[in-house]
Amino acid sequence: MPRKQGQLAFADARLYARGLGLRTKRDWEAWARPNSQQLNIPVRPDCAYADDGWMGWPDFLHEGPTTPRFRSFGDARLYARELGLRTKRDWEAWAATGARPADIPISPDSAYAGDGWMGWPDFLGRIQTPPRSPAVLRCSALRLMRARRRLRLSDVAQAVSLSAAYLSELERGAKQPSPVTLAKLADYYNTKPLDIRVAMETETTPPDPRVRVKRVNGARAPRPPL
Repeated sequence: MPRKQGQLAFADARLYARGLGLRTKRDWEAWARPNSQQLNIPVRPDCAYADDGWMGWPDFLHEGPTTPRFRSFGDARLYARELGLRTKRDWEAWAATGARPADIPISPDSAYAGDGWMGWPDFLGRIQTPPRSPAVLRCSALRLMRARRRLRLSDVAQAVSLSAAYLSELERGAKQPSPVTLAKLADYYNTKPLDIRVAMETETTPPDPRVRVKRVNGARAPRPPL
Protein backbone atom coordinates (compact mmCIF):
# COMPACT_ATOMS: atom_id res chain seq x y z
CA MET A 1 0.00 0.00 0.00
CA PRO A 2 1.97 3.04 -1.23
CA ARG A 3 1.79 6.44 0.44
CA LYS A 4 -1.27 8.39 -0.65
CA GLN A 5 -0.94 11.79 -2.24
CA GLY A 6 -0.94 14.51 0.39
CA GLN A 7 0.26 12.30 3.23
CA LEU A 8 3.32 13.37 5.19
CA ALA A 9 6.73 12.19 4.10
CA PHE A 10 8.15 9.38 6.24
CA ALA A 11 10.65 11.58 8.08
CA ASP A 12 7.96 14.11 9.01
CA ALA A 13 5.50 11.42 10.09
CA ARG A 14 8.14 9.70 12.23
CA LEU A 15 9.16 12.98 13.86
CA TYR A 16 5.54 13.64 14.78
CA ALA A 17 5.00 10.08 16.00
CA ARG A 18 8.04 10.22 18.27
CA GLY A 19 6.58 13.23 20.05
CA LEU A 20 3.35 11.44 20.96
CA GLY A 21 4.81 9.29 23.71
CA LEU A 22 3.26 6.09 22.34
CA ARG A 23 4.91 2.78 23.15
CA THR A 24 3.51 0.08 20.88
CA LYS A 25 1.86 -0.55 17.54
CA ARG A 26 -1.44 -1.01 19.38
CA ASP A 27 -1.04 2.41 21.02
CA TRP A 28 -0.41 3.93 17.60
CA GLU A 29 -3.46 2.33 16.02
CA ALA A 30 -5.71 3.51 18.87
CA TRP A 31 -4.39 7.06 18.46
CA ALA A 32 -4.30 7.08 14.65
CA ARG A 33 -7.85 5.94 13.86
CA PRO A 34 -9.52 9.19 15.00
CA ASN A 35 -6.58 11.51 14.22
CA SER A 36 -4.66 10.33 11.17
CA GLN A 37 -6.91 11.73 8.45
CA GLN A 38 -6.85 15.34 9.64
CA LEU A 39 -3.06 15.18 10.11
CA ASN A 40 -2.40 13.36 6.80
CA ILE A 41 -0.60 10.52 8.57
CA PRO A 42 -1.41 6.91 7.55
CA VAL A 43 -2.99 4.54 10.06
CA ARG A 44 -0.63 1.84 8.75
CA PRO A 45 2.73 3.58 8.32
CA ASP A 46 4.42 0.19 8.11
CA CYS A 47 2.61 -0.33 4.79
CA ALA A 48 2.59 3.24 3.50
CA TYR A 49 6.33 3.72 4.08
CA ALA A 50 7.46 0.14 3.47
CA ASP A 51 9.74 1.26 0.62
CA ASP A 52 10.31 4.78 1.87
CA GLY A 53 12.43 4.51 5.02
CA TRP A 54 10.41 2.20 7.26
CA MET A 55 12.64 0.38 9.79
CA GLY A 56 10.09 -1.03 12.20
CA TRP A 57 7.82 0.15 15.01
CA PRO A 58 10.61 0.72 17.56
CA ASP A 59 12.30 3.15 15.18
CA PHE A 60 9.02 4.86 14.26
CA LEU A 61 7.82 5.31 17.84
CA HIS A 62 11.10 5.19 19.77
CA GLU A 63 9.70 2.09 21.39
CA GLY A 64 11.54 0.00 24.00
CA PRO A 65 15.02 1.07 25.13
CA THR A 66 14.98 4.08 22.80
CA THR A 67 11.75 5.53 24.21
CA PRO A 68 12.17 9.30 24.51
CA ARG A 69 12.62 10.45 28.11
CA PHE A 70 9.77 12.84 28.77
CA ARG A 71 9.55 14.91 31.91
CA SER A 72 7.72 13.36 34.83
CA PHE A 73 3.97 13.92 34.79
CA GLY A 74 4.19 16.42 37.64
CA ASP A 75 6.87 18.50 35.91
CA ALA A 76 5.03 18.38 32.57
CA ARG A 77 1.78 19.46 34.21
CA LEU A 78 3.52 22.34 35.97
CA TYR A 79 4.99 23.47 32.63
CA ALA A 80 1.60 23.16 30.89
CA ARG A 81 -0.18 25.23 33.52
CA GLU A 82 2.27 28.07 33.01
CA LEU A 83 1.23 28.35 29.34
CA GLY A 84 -2.23 29.69 30.15
CA LEU A 85 -3.98 27.30 27.75
CA ARG A 86 -7.60 26.31 28.33
CA THR A 87 -8.50 23.30 26.18
CA LYS A 88 -7.07 20.29 24.38
CA ARG A 89 -7.50 22.20 21.11
CA ASP A 90 -5.46 25.09 22.52
CA TRP A 91 -2.74 22.63 23.51
CA GLU A 92 -2.63 21.04 20.07
CA ALA A 93 -2.43 24.47 18.39
CA TRP A 94 0.44 25.45 20.68
CA ALA A 95 2.27 22.15 20.17
CA ALA A 96 2.07 22.64 16.39
CA THR A 97 3.94 25.97 16.56
CA GLY A 98 7.32 24.35 17.29
CA ALA A 99 7.52 25.90 20.76
CA ARG A 100 7.17 22.48 22.44
CA PRO A 101 10.34 21.23 24.17
CA ALA A 102 11.44 17.74 23.13
CA ASP A 103 10.77 16.33 26.59
CA ILE A 104 7.12 17.47 26.58
CA PRO A 105 4.86 15.00 24.68
CA ILE A 106 2.49 16.17 21.97
CA SER A 107 -0.21 13.90 23.43
CA PRO A 108 0.24 13.92 27.21
CA ASP A 109 -3.06 12.08 27.61
CA SER A 110 -1.42 9.10 25.91
CA ALA A 111 2.10 9.53 27.30
CA TYR A 112 0.94 9.79 30.93
CA ALA A 113 -2.03 7.43 30.82
CA GLY A 114 -1.81 5.42 34.03
CA ASP A 115 0.95 7.68 35.31
CA GLY A 116 -0.99 10.51 36.91
CA TRP A 117 -3.18 11.69 34.03
CA MET A 118 -6.54 13.03 35.31
CA GLY A 119 -7.85 14.87 32.27
CA TRP A 120 -7.19 18.09 30.37
CA PRO A 121 -8.70 20.50 32.95
CA ASP A 122 -6.33 19.12 35.59
CA PHE A 123 -3.32 19.11 33.24
CA LEU A 124 -3.83 22.67 32.02
CA GLY A 125 -5.01 24.08 35.35
CA ARG A 126 -8.02 25.54 33.61
CA ILE A 127 -9.63 28.36 35.58
CA GLN A 128 -13.35 28.89 35.40
CA THR A 129 -13.73 32.60 34.73
CA PRO A 130 -16.71 34.17 36.52
CA PRO A 131 -19.07 36.37 34.49
CA ARG A 132 -17.77 39.90 34.11
CA SER A 133 -19.74 43.00 34.92
CA PRO A 134 -20.17 45.74 32.26
CA ALA A 135 -17.81 47.97 34.25
CA VAL A 136 -15.09 45.33 34.08
CA LEU A 137 -15.68 44.78 30.37
CA ARG A 138 -15.03 48.47 29.72
CA CYS A 139 -11.73 48.34 31.58
CA SER A 140 -10.01 45.08 30.70
CA ALA A 141 -6.37 44.31 31.31
CA LEU A 142 -5.54 44.51 27.60
CA ARG A 143 -7.07 47.95 27.29
CA LEU A 144 -5.18 49.20 30.34
CA MET A 145 -1.89 47.90 28.97
CA ARG A 146 -2.39 49.81 25.73
CA ALA A 147 -3.79 52.97 27.31
CA ARG A 148 -0.99 53.30 29.83
CA ARG A 149 1.52 53.10 27.01
CA ARG A 150 -0.37 55.81 25.11
CA LEU A 151 -0.76 53.60 22.06
CA ARG A 152 -3.58 53.77 19.55
CA LEU A 153 -5.72 50.69 19.10
CA SER A 154 -5.20 50.76 15.32
CA ASP A 155 -1.40 50.81 15.74
CA VAL A 156 -1.38 47.81 18.07
CA ALA A 157 -3.81 45.92 15.84
CA GLN A 158 -1.62 46.47 12.78
CA ALA A 159 1.53 45.47 14.65
CA VAL A 160 0.11 42.10 15.72
CA SER A 161 -1.80 41.44 12.46
CA LEU A 162 -5.31 41.74 13.92
CA SER A 163 -8.25 43.82 12.83
CA ALA A 164 -8.95 46.85 14.99
CA ALA A 165 -12.52 45.63 15.48
CA TYR A 166 -11.38 42.25 16.79
CA LEU A 167 -8.79 43.80 19.11
CA SER A 168 -11.48 46.13 20.43
CA GLU A 169 -13.66 43.12 21.24
CA LEU A 170 -10.74 41.51 23.08
CA GLU A 171 -10.16 44.66 25.08
CA ARG A 172 -13.83 44.91 26.04
CA GLY A 173 -13.86 41.29 27.13
CA ALA A 174 -16.47 40.39 24.51
CA LYS A 175 -14.15 37.70 23.16
CA GLN A 176 -11.27 35.67 24.56
CA PRO A 177 -7.95 35.59 22.67
CA SER A 178 -6.65 32.34 21.26
CA PRO A 179 -3.23 31.11 22.49
CA VAL A 180 -1.66 32.32 19.24
CA THR A 181 -3.19 35.81 19.56
CA LEU A 182 -2.23 35.96 23.22
CA ALA A 183 1.36 35.09 22.31
CA LYS A 184 1.46 37.87 19.69
CA LEU A 185 0.19 40.45 22.15
CA ALA A 186 2.58 39.31 24.86
CA ASP A 187 5.50 39.49 22.44
CA TYR A 188 4.47 43.00 21.39
CA TYR A 189 4.16 44.21 24.97
CA ASN A 190 7.36 42.43 26.03
CA THR A 191 5.65 40.33 28.66
CA LYS A 192 4.50 36.73 29.11
CA PRO A 193 1.21 35.25 27.85
CA LEU A 194 0.53 33.91 31.33
CA ASP A 195 0.88 37.39 32.86
CA ILE A 196 -1.76 38.76 30.51
CA ARG A 197 -4.04 35.75 31.00
CA VAL A 198 -3.89 36.02 34.80
CA ALA A 199 -4.51 39.78 34.63
CA MET A 200 -7.54 39.25 32.39
CA GLU A 201 -9.00 36.54 34.62
CA THR A 202 -8.38 38.14 38.00
CA GLU A 203 -8.55 41.83 36.99
CA THR A 204 -5.29 42.43 38.80
CA THR A 205 -2.83 45.09 37.69
CA PRO A 206 -1.31 44.07 34.33
CA PRO A 207 2.47 43.85 33.87
CA ASP A 208 4.44 47.05 34.45
CA PRO A 209 3.39 49.45 31.65
CA ARG A 210 6.75 51.19 31.78
CA VAL A 211 8.39 48.25 29.96
CA ARG A 212 9.27 49.30 26.45
CA VAL A 213 7.13 48.00 23.66
CA LYS A 214 8.90 45.83 21.13
CA ARG A 215 10.05 47.41 17.86
CA VAL A 216 7.81 46.60 14.93
CA ASN A 217 9.17 46.71 11.39
CA GLY A 218 12.14 48.72 12.62
CA ALA A 219 10.00 51.54 14.02
CA ARG A 220 10.18 52.52 17.67
CA ALA A 221 6.86 52.48 19.47
CA PRO A 222 6.01 55.50 21.65
CA ARG A 223 7.67 55.48 25.06
CA PRO A 224 5.23 54.98 27.91
CA PRO A 225 5.02 57.61 30.62
CA LEU A 226 7.49 57.27 33.48
